[in-house]
Amino acid sequence: MTLQASDIADLIKTTQNELGRARFTEIATNIQDHCALRELLNESRVQFSSVPNVNWNLMTEQSGSARDVGLYEVDQTSVGDVMATAEIPYRHMTANYSIERREIAFNRAPSQIVDLVKIRRNDAMISLAEHIEKRFWGVPGSSADEKKIYGIGYWIVDHDHSGSGAGAGFKGGNPTGFANVAGINPDTVTRWKNWSAKYSDTPGSALAGPTYGATSNPGAGQTGGGNPDSTGFSDMVVQLREAYVKCAFKPIPGVEYSDYNKGNRYGLYTNYKVISYLEEVLARRNDNLGMDVGATDGRVQFRGIPLTYCPYLDSNVTVSAGTVANPIYGIDWGVFESVFLEGEYMRETGPDTAPNQHTVFTTHVDLTMNVRCTDRRRNFVLKDQDGKLLYA
Repeated sequence: MTLQASDIADLIKTTQNELGRARFTEIATNIQDHCALRELLNESRVQFSSVPNVNWNLMTEQSGSARDVGLYEVDQTSVGDVMATAEIPYRHMTANYSIERREIAFNRAPSQIVDLVKIRRNDAMISLAEHIEKRFWGVPGSSADEKKIYGIGYWIVDHDHSGSGAGAGFKGGNPTGFANVAGINPDTVTRWKNWSAKYSDTPGSALAGPTYGATSNPGAGQTGGGNPDSTGFSDMVVQLREAYVKCAFKPIPGVEYSDYNKGNRYGLYTNYKVISYLEEVLARRNDNLGMDVGATDGRVQFRGIPLTYCPYLDSNVTVSAGTVANPIYGIDWGVFESVFLEGEYMRETGPDTAPNQHTVFTTHVDLTMNVRCTDRRRNFVLKDQDGKLLYA
């Protein structure tokens, strides 16, 4: 019996239904490099909304009504405008997979058809997963970019360290090309800034241990002896300590918060150069290590938090406008959420006959989402001020 177009479409649809809703979790949790995707699709961080834009209320000020009083003192009431509305637009992504009519004829056994659909479907899921991971570690080029999601470069921003901007602090304001962050100007609402700092890797006294020769990839400007440097390492740790402490905002007892206790909260993310550098310093058991940096199960840790290798950050290792060299991101996942438009999370449409290809049946997988951060102050970014590490 010849398979008709409607029969093939029904067959693919039935197979899709048997496989269930397309899910990232089957793929993302098994891909080591997709560190952001695993967090973004954590159940506690996924939200659904049916409004046109992603918005939330943000308390930016205090009314300052608390005061000391004496007996029979006259009341003083104080009502301040302490709230602001943050808002970001949705962004849209799509992937697709196709099956040719004759492929169905070649694979008539039910198990073969299931395998065929599953392979093509998983291919689309992997493509979409990698796309989201890439976009999360990036930032739209400007406010005119109406396609890219608001990734980490939008919420956690480095600042100009020259002149009056010198020194660490809550100075991460507007990303390049934007006049505000989620509709709120951090130049006006100063609490709406992340922590940013730079660390030095200027050559200092070499660590104890064997000396590396000129062939061991010394830092730029060196002629050899590229030992991991205790001065640079110490400054990196000093900056990490301060950032970690200054961003550790704790909930006030008795005050309800919506963004605390959402799973494993804090994460540290960097590139291979930084991790390799710290591993080498640890191997030499430098006295400057103190109690902050160690290793467990082969992974470098800072105060018990593993430094996670993020392959995407390998490409951001040169000093240039808008680029953070050898970055270390401190991300409090308790204040990040993936917000999906209701009904548009991994929505499969089709299979439908492809235009100008009457024997091809295509299914589209769509999602509408964006990423929001409810408290930028609990996140930080450190960058290498020289754009090179002495060893890596």
